[in-house]
Amino acid sequence: MLLRNTGILSIVVVGLVGCQQLSDFGIRTFLLTPISAIEQKKDGARVYLQGKVTHKAPFLGSGAYQLKDDSGSVWIVTTDTIPPVGEAVVIKGTVQYQSLPLAEQDWGEFYILELKQLEMEVTSR
Repeated sequence: MLLRNTGILSIVVVGLVGCQQLSDFGIRTFLLTPISAIEQKKDGARVYLQGKVTHKAPFLGSGAYQLKDDSGSVWIVTTDTIPPVGEAVVIKGTVQYQSLPLAEQDWGEFYILELKQLEMEVTSR
């Protein structure tokens, strides 16, 4: 009887915990945005990206690096330290679009303004 009650209690506890957000337990979670989906986001939208640094371009007081995932690549502009080429990173940033009109066409490009480099496990959906 004790074993049966313990089993039922375990199921109830797991069920209750499973219905709560992980953030209720102090575990921060967020959804990753595939780089290929950035163009569908609004200018200024907050995104979380994960990928590998493939190129970097240091500037005076800031810099940029190219982040690549399985779906594509995008330039990340930062005032923080630029990660080394080959390093896997997770970042929080905002989508930006720089228009470049030329010969009656817009040759603009999306990029990400980095808000923070993150060090945590990520759940992707």
